[in-house]
Amino acid sequence: MSIKILLLEDDHELGSLIKEELEGRGYEMQWARDLQQISTLNRSVDLAILDLFLPDGKGFEVVPDLSCPIIMMSALSDAQNRLRGAELGVVDFIPKPFLIDELVIKLERILNSKIQKSRLWIGGAVELDLNKKTITVDGEVQWLNKRDARLLEILTQRYPSVVSRDEIIDFVYGKEQNPSHRTVDNAVVGIRQMLRDEDNQWIRSVRGQGYQWMKEGE
Repeated sequence: MSIKILLLEDDHELGSLIKEELEGRGYEMQWARDLQQISTLNRSVDLAILDLFLPDGKGFEVVPDLSCPIIMMSALSDAQNRLRGAELGVVDFIPKPFLIDELVIKLERILNSKIQKSRLWIGGAVELDLNKKTITVDGEVQWLNKRDARLLEILTQRYPSVVSRDEIIDFVYGKEQNPSHRTVDNAVVGIRQMLRDEDNQWIRSVRGQGYQWMKEGE
């Protein structure tokens, strides 16, 4: 299966160069020139390369709609923009101008890391793919938001250990935010509903301790 990459870049010369180079390396490319155009494209991709400043807004506006690693490009890669990108979950920031080989190195490093970390869990009619951040039940695909994906990531990484609510809070929300144990409980309820996990066969509640992932990776 080919790796899908979404490119958002309004500069025709640079966009053409990136698209041509990556397609030559076997990647499947989608290229949007502005925010309006990207809204019409399939955003189920393996990685996104976004320009920060566009004719109709900022690339940051697209980030919440994506569930893949993101590289942000900008001629103004100041500390404030890098901080904003980090807060949104941008994986890497590349200042313009750059050599195309530099972009390729960053992209391939991210993809290789992603592939190494990816795991797949299958049980009956349910499939959880943390690489794609999807839950598929009876062929119906549901997309995980970033926090739910992070919650599942820590549970699956720690399998078969029990993970406390405080550990989940630190990993998913960060210490600068102040979610409660109830926030974690509600998130788990939502994920169980997506998994149709009525009997807690995927995520087990351990009284007074936290939660435990119950499935072994395929």
